[in-house]
Formats: sequence, C-alpha cells, structure tokens
Amino acid sequence: MLFIGLKKRVKIGKFPIEIEQEQAISPAYRQGIEQLIKRDLHPQAWKEKFFNPIQDFLGQSLPVNTQFYAKMGWTFNNRNDAAIIVSLDNKAHYILVVFGDEKKFYQDKEFFPILSRQVYNQMLKK
Repeated sequence: MLFIGLKKRVKIGKFPIEIEQEQAISPAYRQGIEQLIKRDLHPQAWKEKFFNPIQDFLGQSLPVNTQFYAKMGWTFNNRNDAAIIVSLDNKAHYILVVFGDEKKFYQDKEFFPILSRQVYNQMLKK
C-alpha cells in the first residue's frame, strides 16, 4: 500500500469534520466552501460532463435528493473521496472519507459507489 503519511491522512479526514462543525473556519467561509464542493446528484447534472466528480465515486449510488458535498481525487495509482452526506429527512448525516491506494480499489469503478450506498443504508437504520 502506498501511504502519503498517516499524519497527512488524518488531517485530510478531519477537514470535512472541521468544515461541518465550523471548527477550523468561520461560518461565512464554511458557506463558501460548501458552495464549491456541493454536488448535484441528478444524472443530468453530471453524466455528460468531462469533469465528473460523481460517477465511480461516493455520490453515484446515493438518492438524487441527498445533500452531497464532496472533494474527490485520483491519479494513476489511487482514488480518494471525502464527502459530507445528508439524507433528505436528515436521518443520515455523516462524513465518509475513503482512500483507495490498493490497485484493486482504484481500478474497481464500482467499489466507491457500493461502499457509499451500504454506509448510507446503515446510517438510515440508526
């Protein structure tokens, strides 16, 4: 497994929490960041775009009316996604961060969407 450093990963994983809880930034700045990372999950909003932060990532399998704020990334040997996810009824409100450095994860285009939907379904059961 290729590591970018555990300390750096923890910081990356904590950033969505700090945004959500307004710990690291002001409320006004939080709103600006949310506007930058807010994603429309309706397929017509992302299906035909060259830059597509939904397909093959955490948002693809979620209901279209889910509030979804995410920052994804990929290179030739990894795929990552960090998301704030809120169901329409607010029963599920959580942060999901996935680092896919193993070849089987970054080459498998179904892994992130399947994992995301499973977590979403479990969060609704709470």
